[in-house]
Amino acid sequence: MTNVDFDRVNGFLYELDTSKRLRIPIVLGSLSRVVEHALPSWGVVPASDDELIALRSLAEASYFNEWGDGRPNPPSQWIRAIKDASHSSGLVGVDQGLNATIGEFVKLVILAMNEKDKRDEYRLIDIGCGDGETSVSVMRALFVDNLHEQIELRISDVSTDCRQRAEKSLETFFRGREHKLISSGGIEKDVLTSLDEGSVDIIISNAVFHHFTDESYIKRILRVLRSGGFVIAGDYHTTVWHHPVLVASFLEQLGANADALHGFRTFFRTGNIADINSKLTKEEIQANIEMVAFWRELSRLIITRGLDPSPVFEAHESSQQRLDKFRANGLETDLMEIMRTFYGEKIDQEIEKARGPRAVASAVYQASDEGVQRLITARTRDVLQGFPIWGLQKAKGRIHPGSDIARVIVAQKPLVGK
Repeated sequence: MTNVDFDRVNGFLYELDTSKRLRIPIVLGSLSRVVEHALPSWGVVPASDDELIALRSLAEASYFNEWGDGRPNPPSQWIRAIKDASHSSGLVGVDQGLNATIGEFVKLVILAMNEKDKRDEYRLIDIGCGDGETSVSVMRALFVDNLHEQIELRISDVSTDCRQRAEKSLETFFRGREHKLISSGGIEKDVLTSLDEGSVDIIISNAVFHHFTDESYIKRILRVLRSGGFVIAGDYHTTVWHHPVLVASFLEQLGANADALHGFRTFFRTGNIADINSKLTKEEIQANIEMVAFWRELSRLIITRGLDPSPVFEAHESSQQRLDKFRANGLETDLMEIMRTFYGEKIDQEIEKARGPRAVASAVYQASDEGVQRLITARTRDVLQGFPIWGLQKAKGRIHPGSDIARVIVAQKPLVGK
């Protein structure tokens, strides 16, 4: 049983959807789909664990209804529309960039694992594989050095339509060459629960984690990852659904009916959007702007392609919030700490060698402190280039410059005893 506050707020949103008073080609969906730490901003504060569990069940059911079997439009049609809307709204190359970067990072991790303790086989699972483009990008990155021969690849998706398309894409990629591919259906929770503890080396995921409202998915990831294993996750990062003030602005920019919009603002007593934006970074603000532009384009495609509307509310969060969740639940995201699990003290020793005597650096840069630091940084970078996993430094960057909207995060399960 959900709490009174949730029932009241969600009932108001439900009425807006079913009455179509907003007069835009989208629906808001259940508030249970919003990431849990944002619920207080909507006036919803679950009073007990039972209420949280009830909200999570609603969120899971909504996710299944959106992407599972039996929808009027197959999910693969929505994936195509999402890609097209991303491109036409100005997010050019975001999907390809996320997939290619995930592939590159998997390759770097496998190379580092081979250097430390090479094994005949590494188990990799693609959670929410969609149409298979992420898995194909990973295998393409590995194929160059024949690293794909060491991979047992498992793909999973809640949509049978998507999973079958992914299977076909991968089989086409391999073209009869020997490979190990396992396909399984079901929602993420059930797929991970079915796997043995510590049985997976690398989990990859692209544009999936923003469907999971609470942190339990991280605990499931930790359970199935072996000691020292990795999660490499690409996603869209925004905070646009975190506060009704932001949503009101979103609805206005999509051309929502003025009376309905006034009712929305009155119900939530929305204030000044500048107050909310003052707490965000410029990259996070830009991500929200880009998300509005994306939904404008997707709304247009909903009409022109006759698609059944999907809800806009999802458990998006900023990449910093995602990183904080990973760290709080025991995953390591600091690159130098990750490198030390592979190379131990050798990393620190090589960095010290690279720095060299301050006197030498001072002579080159005429005793300029700034110049010394630049030299140290350059020398350190040159040394670290010799360690394959140093390429993960790009995990600190973003796929779309100047915005937080698309990013790949790399995290490692700590080694036992470390």
